[in-house]
Amino acid sequence: MKIVADENMPLVREMFSPYGEVVTYPGRELTAEHVWDADAVVQYVLSVLFTLRPGWIEQTVGIVGCGNVGGRLYRTLKKLGVDCRCYDPFLAQKNSPDLTSFEQVIKSDVLCLHTPISTEGSYPTYHLFSETVLSRLSDYPLLINAGRGAVVDNAALLRLLPEKSWQVALDVWEQEPNIALPLLEQVDIGTPHIAGYSEDGKINGTRMIRDAFCTWQGIAPPDIQLGQEQTMELVVSTLAQAVLATYDVAEEDRRMRAVLQSKNVEVPSAFDQLRKTCPRRLEFDHYRVSGNADEQLIQQLSALGFG
Repeated sequence: MKIVADENMPLVREMFSPYGEVVTYPGRELTAEHVWDADAVVQYVLSVLFTLRPGWIEQTVGIVGCGNVGGRLYRTLKKLGVDCRCYDPFLAQKNSPDLTSFEQVIKSDVLCLHTPISTEGSYPTYHLFSETVLSRLSDYPLLINAGRGAVVDNAALLRLLPEKSWQVALDVWEQEPNIALPLLEQVDIGTPHIAGYSEDGKINGTRMIRDAFCTWQGIAPPDIQLGQEQTMELVVSTLAQAVLATYDVAEEDRRMRAVLQSKNVEVPSAFDQLRKTCPRRLEFDHYRVSGNADEQLIQQLSALGFG
């Protein structure tokens, strides 16, 4: 059997070689979409929040799309005591008490987009954030898109940004990998579609595909070690210090700008290379925090999964 896989998937040869010949290609040459871990995206969003808006925890956070990733973000923020507003037309109010109208959500201080892309049905999300909708945001919002690039009309965003007092962080872009460099120049944080690219997230993605493959084949998954357990010590006095010590999104932003804003760069190949070579990052549960933390900080760290 010939098994074709994304070359960015860790341990893919170790997990699949017992079943056939493993051949890897760049992810963009494959037709299947990757599945990464929701916790890794939450880590990314928190890093953006503490980087761009230190007082965000006292503000309202709107979440558009409360499925796997958006729902995980919502539950994490609620544990931190954050005032959340959620919009997801496919969820029932009884299952998510903070569900409200789209108009109420887009007026939030912070707006996190985690909806899939769709062009049909009752609630299409392609260019959901059109120029008209973007113009209705609050006066000083922080817009974070770590879902799908085309949920936001990138051309409209580029037209509006010079005249707005907005903060914008984009991990996903329209027309990836051939993204618009003028938009990269305008946003506060730009990253190459790596919000879910923690080491744990990538391994979990490979494991999920391996398990689905074994189910399809009617065989039991082999008992193999998937990565090394690591615990590292952090000495911090604030939640921001703890989050940014595990992952500083500003470093990824600088790396992306240094590559894509250099002369004579071929943007599509450079963008994909940035994804392939993004620095290794571990999630919160690989870290143990020590020091003189007060009770509130201990509860916050516990809510995020720190040891």
